[in-house]
Amino acid sequence: MKLDIEKIKSGKGQAIIVNSGNANACTGRKGLEDAAETASLTAKNLKINPSLVYVCSTGVIGTPMPMEKIKAAIPVLTANLGRSSLRDIASAIMTTDTFPKVITKKVRIENRTGTIAGICKGAGMIAPNMATMLCFILTDIAVEKRTLIRAIKDSVKNKEGRAVIMPAYNRRALCHDIVFINKMLCG
Repeated sequence: MKLDIEKIKSGKGQAIIVNSGNANACTGRKGLEDAAETASLTAKNLKINPSLVYVCSTGVIGTPMPMEKIKAAIPVLTANLGRSSLRDIASAIMTTDTFPKVITKKVRIENRTGTIAGICKGAGMIAPNMATMLCFILTDIAVEKRTLIRAIKDSVKNKEGRAVIMPAYNRRALCHDIVFINKMLCG
């Protein structure tokens, strides 16, 4: 997350790469270097700027990243973009979750019709403050950034940020680190 915090401030992005099995947390400088290398390799394979690639990790804490596996996987992943469903992606990032969390909705925004999709992972261990939850909201609608920000703020206003993390189980919290990737605006 440390690597992505500055990127989030720019409000721009074109890719998110997520690994499951290793959280890359409590790994010190080496963990930051590994995240930067992951972003750089992903960007190179997608022919985009590394500043537009977000890196997310989930899994075991305190273990070094298996960079040789990641380096080998990135070209395969980027060559096969679009061949997986959102459900496949939601399933791939599960750790202790009991089911994949994905939703899609056809919507009309600013006289444009398209899809908004959400993918979320996180089970009972989401404390403190949703720390182990990953949530991605994506859209193919070309709308202004401020409209998307207003939409997410309106969606959580007065709801105390509830997220369903297990069947019939609600936890009060707010998914506060949400990155919008809008392929129409980002290129």
